[in-house]
Amino acid sequence: MSMSMSMSIPYDVIRIIRSFLPWSHRCRMISRRWLREVLQTRIKLNKWSAKTRMYSYIVTFGQNFSNRSWSNMAKNLRIKRQARNSHFRLTWRAAVSKYMCSRCQGCGRKSRANVFGICICRRCQRNHRLKYSYMVTTEHAKRMGISKTILDTIPYHRRDHCHLRFQHLLDGHYEN
Repeated sequence: MSMSMSMSIPYDVIRIIRSFLPWSHRCRMISRRWLREVLQTRIKLNKWSAKTRMYSYIVTFGQNFSNRSWSNMAKNLRIKRQARNSHFRLTWRAAVSKYMCSRCQGCGRKSRANVFGICICRRCQRNHRLKYSYMVTTEHAKRMGISKTILDTIPYHRRDHCHLRFQHLLDGHYEN
């Protein structure tokens, strides 16, 4: 006798299992309820990826939902002064936004590099461990087995007489 049963785990058991996970896995967007419970606890933001994740949660869901104010986020980023927003008022939100936009999205170092509107430093462009920052040259992409017709459809960034493309955009276009 074969019975198809849909098994549901009580939320209390899920909460206990989640307590053993590191914060970076606990605060992944699974559901709004899940995320709200994780953000209600006091969180130390030590890594750049955790800071960018918290910044995106504050921008998306607001201060009350994420349990962190703009001034608290500025304090965590060691910002000492407020910045002016579009209405020329001094706010912590403008200071945090200015700080996050002037930093490399891969490592958090100060950078003025601009790749398709995203701030990515040269060191992160060459770091293969950073999935969304790593860029390869056209020659390297051809050696990987990607045809020229596909390469023409993927946008490139020109740097030092070579065309750089993001590795994650090239994934899945290999020819056998």
